[in-house]
Amino acid sequence: MGFVFPVLGQSVVSKQISAQQITEAEFRLPWVYQLEIVGLDSIDQVDLLYDSYGEYKTASTIIIRTIGRVLYAEEVSNPNFELHHDKLSVHKQYATKAKLLVPSDLEVWVMVDNCRVEVKGNLNRINLQLNTGFCSFEANTFKSSIESLEANICIVNSQVNVDARSKYGLVLTTFNPEYSANLVIGTTLGNVYN
Repeated sequence: MGFVFPVLGQSVVSKQISAQQITEAEFRLPWVYQLEIVGLDSIDQVDLLYDSYGEYKTASTIIIRTIGRVLYAEEVSNPNFELHHDKLSVHKQYATKAKLLVPSDLEVWVMVDNCRVEVKGNLNRINLQLNTGFCSFEANTFKSSIESLEANICIVNSQVNVDARSKYGLVLTTFNPEYSANLVIGTTLGNVYN
């Protein structure tokens, strides 16, 4: 079930998908600039709130489908969107943000490009890929990973045992080798800290 609410220069899409037959969820959100992911023990559905605004707020949309036991959600170009071919088109603004509420036992894959990501709640397993931006990781997790090109990653939850590596950035976290890592982080240029 989904709802679209056009509000003062915004287009808000709210979708709820039953998670009773789903074991994994994959979210590809290349244009989202701000994303909040919350893992909850008390829900049996995936809630997606997608908010786009600006003059080109209808330039993208979310396509959701389930194949087998995997839920796929992808941000795509809206095929009905028409670019205005005037001199002022280059100055038009457009931005999207999203919030995901997912059951804590669902395996979650998230791919974003240039984004500020907040991960909260309880998540057994989340795999996050982001190129640039920032990630704040507050979640309790069993086994998760973050891969980035140059995003900085802040670990807020001190209970998470982090195994982090950065090729050219700083790693300012401690890893206890007596326990297996709850969170594995790999980045090329980003800094990792708590």
